Amino acid sequence: MYQKLLTTAKELGFARCYALPLEPLSRWGEAVIGEGQFAHARDLVSDPRQAYPSAKCILLLVYAYQPFQMGEKIPAYYLASQRSYLAAVEFTKCLQEEGFLAERIHVPARALALQNGIGFAGKNGLLYLDEFGSRIVLQTVVTDACEPQPVVRGDEDRSCDSCGACAAACPARAIDGENGLTPAKCLRAHMEKAPFPKWVEERMPGYLGCEICQSVCPKNAHLAVAEPSDEVREAFLMERLIAGDASAARRLTGKNLSGGGKLTYQANCFKNQKCCAENGDPSPNL
Repeated sequence: MYQKLLTTAKELGFARCYALPLEPLSRWGEAVIGEGQFAHARDLVSDPRQAYPSAKCILLLVYAYQPFQMGEKIPAYYLASQRSYLAAVEFTKCLQEEGFLAERIHVPARALALQNGIGFAGKNGLLYLDEFGSRIVLQTVVTDACEPQPVVRGDEDRSCDSCGACAAACPARAIDGENGLTPAKCLRAHMEKAPFPKWVEERMPGYLGCEICQSVCPKNAHLAVAEPSDEVREAFLMERLIAGDASAARRLTGKNLSGGGKLTYQANCFKNQKCCAENGDPSPNL
């Protein structure tokens, strides 16, 4: 059955599918992971075995995506996140239709991967995995469709070089070259709900989050860069968002992440950034 799961996952766009043991996630909360700092952390399950006693394993689905050019305000990650979410919903439905237990479960996915020897954590707190670098989205599903499977590891480099590129580029100075990420300082941690602090308004590089540390990372340098499609560019036209028409952009990125007028608010922030730059008034340094 596991081979069938792999085929289904691939057909739905996932690059990897791991069947992992239902074990307590003891690594959750480490500063290098950082998932506990964000609002969604209150909904995370740290012991899937206790939450789903009839399940046999937890499936870690890896969705790889192409980044956009550095400086692009349209968020490649959040577009991929929505696509992966829809694929995970369809994946779960396929298992349910065959009579298996299958439910999406909210767990600290990076902690799950690291605890099972999948990938490694960079200084920016993100999970890096083989040829995909950090440009991945993780989805998790509990099921009784198969037993846990051994994780096959390649001979790829499984460490962060501590080159300092992400620390130097971080607009919030949230990354230390030696100690790694301080999640509470990350721009993303301050972008849960609008309005944002003034310094975040001045420094945020893109809608919904920040991808600068990934863009400058040598571990991602080999990845091909994509261009937003015409549909995506049309959805994220600044004038359109400022006018309050964010429906298309919200559909592409997921309504949960873009609610509360966040996209319209951010578009106005970018307009202000542009005006400051044109008037020779760059954002102050931290």
